[in-house]
Amino acid sequence: MKIIRFSILVLVLFSLVSCDKSVYYEHNETIVKDEWSSDHLLKHEIMINDTMDVFNMFIHVRNHVDYAYCNLFLFVNTTFPNGQIAKDTLECLLAEKSGKWYGKGRGKYRDSKILFKPQLRFPLEGVYQIDIRQAMREEPLKGISNIGISLETKE
Repeated sequence: MKIIRFSILVLVLFSLVSCDKSVYYEHNETIVKDEWSSDHLLKHEIMINDTMDVFNMFIHVRNHVDYAYCNLFLFVNTTFPNGQIAKDTLECLLAEKSGKWYGKGRGKYRDSKILFKPQLRFPLEGVYQIDIRQAMREEPLKGISNIGISLETKE
C-alpha cells in the first residue's frame, strides 16, 4: 500500500513539475537549410486579453556550431492592435569571444533563450503582431536553424 501511495505521489509531483503553466505563448520557426535571408520575415500573432498581465518576453535562437559569429542582430517590430509600430534592434550574444557557446545542447546545435523584454505589460487588448528579421551583414545568414519567441507570465 505504501508503494502505491508513493508511486501516486511521485506521478502527481512529476506532472506538476513537467507542466510549465507560466508559458503564455511560444512559437519557434525552422529556418530552411540553416540559411536565413534578410527578407525572410518571421511573424507571430499574439492575442492579449488582459492588460494587467505582466510577461517576460524571450527570443529563442538555435544555431549550428559552425555559425561564424558570436552574436546575432535582429530587427523586432511590434504592431499594436491600434496599428502603432514599435521598432527594436536586439543583439543576441551566442558565444564568448573565445568561441565557447552560451547556449545549451550537444552535437551540432546550441539553443539560447535570451531575455528581450522583462516585466512587459501590453497596454491594449487585442492582437499584437511581432515580426523578426535578421540584421546581420551576411546574405543569406548561415548557421541559424530556428528562431522563436515566448511570453512567460511573471509570477
